[in-house]
Amino acid sequence: MNRPAPNSRLRRLGLGLALITAFLSVSLGVLVLSWKRDITRELQAIEASGAPRTPSSVATPSGGGPPWWAGDEIGDPVGDLGILDPVALAALLQRPDRDLAPFSRALLEDLAALYQRESEAGRSVDDLWVEASDSRGFISVGDGWARPSERHLLIAQVEHAAAGQLLERVEHACSGFPFDGRAWLDDWLASDAPVPVPLSVIGPLGAQRAIGRSAKLAALDGDLDEALAALRLGFCAARAYERAPGLLHGLTWMLQVDLATSALLAVAALMPEADLSEFEGEVAALDPQGRLSRALAEERALGLRVFEVGLRPSGADWWSSPLTSLGLWLFESNDERVFLKTYREALDASRAPSFSGRSALLETMQGLEAESLALRSQLMFPAVVSAFDSAAGVHATATLAAAVLLGRREGADAARAWLDDRRDPFSGEPYRTEVGATGEVRAWSVGPDAHSGPVEGQSVGEADDLVVLIPGR
Repeated sequence: MNRPAPNSRLRRLGLGLALITAFLSVSLGVLVLSWKRDITRELQAIEASGAPRTPSSVATPSGGGPPWWAGDEIGDPVGDLGILDPVALAALLQRPDRDLAPFSRALLEDLAALYQRESEAGRSVDDLWVEASDSRGFISVGDGWARPSERHLLIAQVEHAAAGQLLERVEHACSGFPFDGRAWLDDWLASDAPVPVPLSVIGPLGAQRAIGRSAKLAALDGDLDEALAALRLGFCAARAYERAPGLLHGLTWMLQVDLATSALLAVAALMPEADLSEFEGEVAALDPQGRLSRALAEERALGLRVFEVGLRPSGADWWSSPLTSLGLWLFESNDERVFLKTYREALDASRAPSFSGRSALLETMQGLEAESLALRSQLMFPAVVSAFDSAAGVHATATLAAAVLLGRREGADAARAWLDDRRDPFSGEPYRTEVGATGEVRAWSVGPDAHSGPVEGQSVGEADDLVVLIPGR
């Protein structure tokens, strides 16, 4: 029996490996060319649409951009001094008045007396701390607009005193603080950094909560001028972020507008006879869905900078490590394709009428999670679903606020009829309404949980429902 010579077997094995390698190389080449065609097609579509394609094409109007005055770190005197702890507060009250700034001795003595009464009633300090941490809780939306409890009111006054420096900075910024909206973007483009360091949103949102607290406290005191001034300041602070580029700034704007509009609703409930008509135009001008779509388009252009820079591992280049370079080329081609495809689908979902694209957006996000060779896209892709829900929440809150302002001018029936022609962005159905015994109308959006009304065991306003009360005449 004749057997092939060893050299013949090796030649056949080598030929087989060569054929397999050639087949894989051709297949990979065809695949990558297909990915490159997809990328080119996506970029051409962006170009044709007029949307920003590169970071340098992201438009930041002169005078716009993030308010850096609110992004700076500002200490929290309430937490820094530990005055929500009875022992720390007692020690602080032993010091001279100059050490009690920004609080008055009388305010801190009132807080110490409250601790004493609460302790005698069996309440713990932890209970007070939870209430102090609830930045929106001292005037709730829910079923009623009752005056806050003594402890809620006192803690709000302490926090208001602590926010004095922050409020002064907002007032200064809204009175004409100069800002070059492109400076941060130009600095980034001139650097080697692949992505800019995100601006902290803690300062701006802390400022907006402080402004809302100021408006509510003024309304409780019956000081209309001070309440109106605070409301104007809240919408002014939000407008600075309305024009700032990118999804982070867009989301910050949405959260700020939601807080400003909630403060307006609180003042409307606490001061039923106050003239708030000046805010009708402010609320009507809000376009959260348009802001969401613009922010997504800008974020896509900013994210493409990562692919422009590319992956450049230290100590490896095409000549010294061709396999590494080939792997990176394959990886980046697919990653960029997935990045552009995902953003296109997310933008399409964000533009669907009346926020009806949420289910399509969720499918897009699930498709991104299933991609095994798009790690950077998965890491870079921002919280688009959260931004979508935040924009829908702004739309719902603004619509309900417009109904309240209309009801104050033309009556609850007119407001209810106006709401009947509008759709809740979370359900696609009309806003829910109930007419009370005295003609008042309670109106609500079902919120992100999309329940058609209160679930069993809950009243209207609990869970995620957004509720307003329109008084009858």
